[in-house]
Amino acid sequence: MRVRPIPALPDQTWDQYVDELLGSQSFGSDSTQHPDDLTALNESLRCTQERIEQWSTNHVSENNADGGAPCEEEECICYGTVSRTSVKLCGSMLDLDHRLDLSAIDSVYGHVQMKLITQDSHFQVAFLDDTVLGDVNVQLEKALTSIAENQYPVEYEVFASVRAIRETISKATKEKDAVVRMQINVYGSRAAAQAVGKELSQQKIYLQRPIYVRDGAFYDNPHVLKIAGFQSSATDVVVPVGEKVSEKAAAETLKRAVMNVYSSLTRGQELRGLEGDARLKTLLLL
Repeated sequence: MRVRPIPALPDQTWDQYVDELLGSQSFGSDSTQHPDDLTALNESLRCTQERIEQWSTNHVSENNADGGAPCEEEECICYGTVSRTSVKLCGSMLDLDHRLDLSAIDSVYGHVQMKLITQDSHFQVAFLDDTVLGDVNVQLEKALTSIAENQYPVEYEVFASVRAIRETISKATKEKDAVVRMQINVYGSRAAAQAVGKELSQQKIYLQRPIYVRDGAFYDNPHVLKIAGFQSSATDVVVPVGEKVSEKAAAETLKRAVMNVYSSLTRGQELRGLEGDARLKTLLLL
């Protein structure tokens, strides 16, 4: 993930900025310009500057979700991902579906990136423009609250499947049914890794290997047992695409295997019939 630079506003008066933007003669030489129009334009530009200043002030902490100060880039590592954590959708389902149309698909295929925010000490998942999607579950909220209270330097990345959200929206008939699963990547300093891992494990939340890690970050899971001098002997087996067996061929192979097993049975060759009650409709075999 690319780190977005913090905008630097020009150190000059607003009138100087307007003159630079529109030209020094904009307000003086143009006699056809009505004074009320000039006032409205100036106020509009002032409002724009205020919004830019507000955005730049909140820019640094927008992904921090009331945690500690963001970790330094050179020591920031990925602890892992909270896999398939449940989030309860809230608000209008139609509005959420429309908001998904406006969201760009992110680095993880078929997923949209979101973030964690806090409202009234309550953690929620929101779009990048702070539009709330839903509430995190109780276990995760307890862990996140404890991490925030201890001011551990952590950052979160939330990835949600667009398809899963839309399926939930279309099928949910009750509010309690509107629950989706998401992935939450956790980043922080190496020094705080064990403490953050402990806070999560106390709520029975265990970090998994993430599908996606931001550029420049290293994966180091505090929940993985590390033994000095031990290396895993497990190897990944890569199956070429061309060697995959089709479903039809696999079914035929299974059918032949079952027939071979039945044909190899010899017990039926020695069965003999026995007499039984006249009311019995099925032959007795021994």
